[in-house]
Amino acid sequence: MSTALLRDLILENGHVNKNIATLLPKDGRHLLLLVTIDKADMDTDVKLVHDLKTTINNHPIKGVNIRVAGQPAILGNISGEVMTTMAIMLSLAVIMMIIILALVFHVRRRLLSLLFVLIGLVWSFGIMGWLNISLTLATMATLPILIGLGTDFGVQFQNRYEEEYRKHANVMTAIQQAVITMGPGIGSALVVMIFTFLTMFLSKAPLMQQFGLTLAIGVFAVYIVEFLLMFATLRLLDRNNHPIKQVHQNNFIGNLLGKYARFVIKHAKLIAVFGIIIGLAGFTVEHKVPIETDLMNMIPKNMPALKDTKYLQKQVGSTNYLTYLVEAPNVTKKPILIATDKLAHKIDSKYDNVVDYTTITSAYTQMFGSLANASQQQINQNISTLPSALREQMLSNNKQYAMIQFKINERLSSDEQNKLMKQINHDVKQATIGHDYQIVPAGPQVLMLVGLDNIASNRMLMMIAGIMAIIILLTLLYRRLSHALLPAFPIVIVLGISPLTLYLLGQSYNPLTLGLSALVLGIGTEFTILIIERYREEVMNGHTVQEAVVQSVQSVGQAITVSGLTVVGGFFAIIFVSFPVLSSFGLITVLDTAFSLIAALTLLPAIIVLTQGKIDNRLRQKGVMSKAKP
Repeated sequence: MSTALLRDLILENGHVNKNIATLLPKDGRHLLLLVTIDKADMDTDVKLVHDLKTTINNHPIKGVNIRVAGQPAILGNISGEVMTTMAIMLSLAVIMMIIILALVFHVRRRLLSLLFVLIGLVWSFGIMGWLNISLTLATMATLPILIGLGTDFGVQFQNRYEEEYRKHANVMTAIQQAVITMGPGIGSALVVMIFTFLTMFLSKAPLMQQFGLTLAIGVFAVYIVEFLLMFATLRLLDRNNHPIKQVHQNNFIGNLLGKYARFVIKHAKLIAVFGIIIGLAGFTVEHKVPIETDLMNMIPKNMPALKDTKYLQKQVGSTNYLTYLVEAPNVTKKPILIATDKLAHKIDSKYDNVVDYTTITSAYTQMFGSLANASQQQINQNISTLPSALREQMLSNNKQYAMIQFKINERLSSDEQNKLMKQINHDVKQATIGHDYQIVPAGPQVLMLVGLDNIASNRMLMMIAGIMAIIILLTLLYRRLSHALLPAFPIVIVLGISPLTLYLLGQSYNPLTLGLSALVLGIGTEFTILIIERYREEVMNGHTVQEAVVQSVQSVGQAITVSGLTVVGGFFAIIFVSFPVLSSFGLITVLDTAFSLIAALTLLPAIIVLTQGKIDNRLRQKGVMSKAKP
């Protein structure tokens, strides 16, 4: 084809023909090439971006700059970027945790718990492989929670072992006492955690369900590994039964926590009331914390794919489309073509954020004029002569499906797009009542919006189900409702404090952080159950309620403080990554862990003193506590 003929086909009065202006924006200074894919998943996007870049690099065109842009291009780059960034940050987090354990956990072989939790992670992902659970962003996001919980398991086992070994200087006695005292407590916490994590199956989003299942598998695996390897290793290392001296500075944290517990006991009413007030305030503003669903705000602003996409939008306008599928025995019937085009035109006129629309009828009209006066035979003939690329995109081969595309404002956030889509869905549903065809939303953009909407759904239901699981399981374990309610109190308060803090900081949730209420339910449950278990043990040993509370916070509190500070310090580094979605994830991980620790050491002792004093003393005197112990 000659240049002159090509110009005649493309140009009209010296300018690009309006029918193809979208493909040749800026009056022909750019050429838009559209790549149609048959799958809408991240793996396909990753492979597509790789193949396109390889092809472009292998076939350079002199004087032409080619950019790969659009949402699939962004998604194709995100996966690798997020995985790489998370791997780096997890490595830094582990280094930070090593430093913190070395500084604050004053026992021998203080790094064993962290070493064993890393082995436990290998077990976790190995089990996932056997169960054919894919490695995704959701499963990767469980790593900080599993590292935190696993490290805490190990710290608790090792701390109690060291306490018993200093008393008896006999490795078997120390292991036996540590297993008898800590095994049931942590085991109970484990069972409760698994059930609370599995409540995430109440979510409509498969991603959230996968998140909960991975946590349940992972926490079981790290518990088994910590339990077996910790005591097996200590048995070998202390097989000669050498006595160890008491080192006064080792008790610095314990002594400090003992003083803190006495302060809490003295001001128990004030602390409990304050906790209830800020918890209620948090639940009041929880719905005001925005949920960030705009992909563009979750990734680094300097990501090449994002820059190229913004450049594309600057040249051609919006690249965001809401797609709808028309289904009928034959969608090329004239009445259906006219009705669907009329509906699309009505929607385009009704909503300001709908920029344009495309139907098989609009494409037909551009090439052959109005079909109002055309016969069905003429329509069929003309449709068959449409360019194959256009026809295959707009119409299925069996003519049972056709596509309607709405081009929407590129400035709309994902949340605004979702609201617009729901409005259009309502209009479409009303318009098709009583007709022999139906129209349903479809396409990758719709899938993404529905997915984000599902992630945010049933959050309160999952939270309530998790709390109820804690209460029911602990009631069965303790056979006392009052003791089952004790751990739930600080957990509920923290579930309120977390959104309150985000609201005050101007932060928002995102798809990665919406599931972190599981962290509160998980690590908070363990912290509180361990204190309750030690409290019950001390009361049965003859201590008063206040003495038992102080001793519990002083001994168990030391171990959970070490593990809590380890997680907080380790994942503080993630806050400073370039990915906003990961930065927010790190911030909420740190906040929720810190709040869970503070609540366990503050609110739980206060509520024990206020509610359990007389009851526990009476039970201790009658010897009933020993029967109630799990």
